[in-house]
Amino acid sequence: MDADSETGRSSPPPLYTSRAPSIHTPLPSERTPLFAPPRYSSRAPSILEEPNERTPLFAPPRYTSRAPSLLESPGQSSIRDSIPSERPPARKTFRERYGEARRRYADLRRGYAGRFGGVRRKVGGWVGDVRRRVGDRRVKMKGVRWVVTLMRWLFWVGLVVGVLGWGRWLFGLGREGGREVRVGIVGAGPAGIGVLHALSQQFPTSKINLNITLFDSSPTIGGRLTSLSNSPINITASEIATGCLSHNTHFFPPSSVQTIKTTTSFTNGLSMPRPRSALPFFAWVKLLFRYGLSVEYAKNLPTGTMDRFRGLLSDISEPYRTPFGILQDMTDATSLPASTRLGRNHIQGAYVSEILAPKVRRQTGCSISELSDLSLSMAVEREDSGLCTDALSYQVVAEKKVKGKADVRLDTKITAVRRSGTDAWSLEVLGGEVEEFDIVVLAMPYNTTLLGLPDQEDEEVVYKPAFLTFVSTTEKAPVVNGKNSLLPINPQSMIANSSTEMYELTYLRPYIYKISSNAQISDEQVSELFGEGVTEVVREEMEFAWPVMSARSVGEFGKVEIEDGLWGMGGSEGVVSSVDWSFVVGENVGRMVAHRIVTGKD
Repeated sequence: MDADSETGRSSPPPLYTSRAPSIHTPLPSERTPLFAPPRYSSRAPSILEEPNERTPLFAPPRYTSRAPSLLESPGQSSIRDSIPSERPPARKTFRERYGEARRRYADLRRGYAGRFGGVRRKVGGWVGDVRRRVGDRRVKMKGVRWVVTLMRWLFWVGLVVGVLGWGRWLFGLGREGGREVRVGIVGAGPAGIGVLHALSQQFPTSKINLNITLFDSSPTIGGRLTSLSNSPINITASEIATGCLSHNTHFFPPSSVQTIKTTTSFTNGLSMPRPRSALPFFAWVKLLFRYGLSVEYAKNLPTGTMDRFRGLLSDISEPYRTPFGILQDMTDATSLPASTRLGRNHIQGAYVSEILAPKVRRQTGCSISELSDLSLSMAVEREDSGLCTDALSYQVVAEKKVKGKADVRLDTKITAVRRSGTDAWSLEVLGGEVEEFDIVVLAMPYNTTLLGLPDQEDEEVVYKPAFLTFVSTTEKAPVVNGKNSLLPINPQSMIANSSTEMYELTYLRPYIYKISSNAQISDEQVSELFGEGVTEVVREEMEFAWPVMSARSVGEFGKVEIEDGLWGMGGSEGVVSSVDWSFVVGENVGRMVAHRIVTGKD
């Protein structure tokens, strides 16, 4: 034990010195611990000086703001000289910042030179030619500045002129001083919408102030196909049309066309699916055994004719005087009777009377003997494709095409069209009101005698009436099973002891049925068909429903200008009837009317 322990006192903890023990000193004493941590010094020891008691061997360096000099020897440098400074960098002068900005701008211009190098080389070549001719270096700078200045002026002048020009048209500025032309369009169906659409696109100028008024006797835009939109039973255009809304890519957007699989039954017990491509193999064998090769020949009946028809509608680049002018390359299809076409395609016998005739009657309201090759092909294509448009697409598209382009007068029936003076026409509305217009376009089925027009017997289209009956029941009726249609082979076979001919009985949706006939269906006949579960019956009579589309040869038939200032559709529905066809013919008439307004010539 040491002296302190002998006296009973505990020894105090050792004091930490400012240096580590030297390797040249003797063994540590009682007051100096062997492993005492060093005290941090204000500088690092030099490798040339001897360690002593006041300089620890491994003292950490002190941070300095000076980097080691390259002229110093290793013995004169220190560890602290390699530590970066914590002082903020000195601020750059304005001259330095300006120089950096100029260098960045030069780099940016060099980047754009690759994109516009061709233009710059052309301008540079032109400037070089001028420079070589004149021999003055200053000409180069003047030429470049002149070209750049000219391009800038042209850009801004063009921009201002374009904005002012479109602004005057879009917002109607300056139109008050133009010539006013009043146009009345009778009929808000596809043909009338086509006329309005063409007229609205032909006058982007302030020289003519065009005032258009659109009349229709229906409560909604769309013509005959929307006549039951406000009935107790909500009936859509596609349900009234029975397939005639398919394949109309000019009027409808392609996204609205869809395929609906249904089944068509006949009163002889046979059934066929729609579309026809879904016909099962054994059902096809059964039809082939019963009707022979006519089943296979009828499959491709409408293909070639309808492809040509749609191609012609897509290639109208100039206005034609008659609808036959549009179909000038299809005279073989418009002048050929449908019965002759069937004979040439070897489609005959019972297949025509039991399968083809009921299908065509449902689509056209006519017999095969009353149709042309083109109208027969269109009816067969509608029946076999199973295509239709979305239930609300027709009315939505029709309203969109009319919106903001005309003063629309719905629920307004025109009773007479009469000449008013030498340069105007007056329209007499049911109720006695009379309105005058410079130009009148008849875009609806009409009778010249009823409207008080000059006799046009050779120009008129013959129409058949249609009687539609929509029945709502509490449960599914046994007369039609599933979602399908029943087509009677004999139109009088469905209703006993009656002269009413029924063309179609279709199950539309739960539990709505549609009956198409040549006369009105009475309540007793409805009860005979559906029993006691009938809750609602809606009847609609269409006077101009089915046009007779017989074979016609190209000639004077179909003039679109009836008299000076009075235009029509040229009997277009006497050639073929579809939404696309009516819309395209209406656009054609609209372009002709616009040409007459602007030039005053044919």
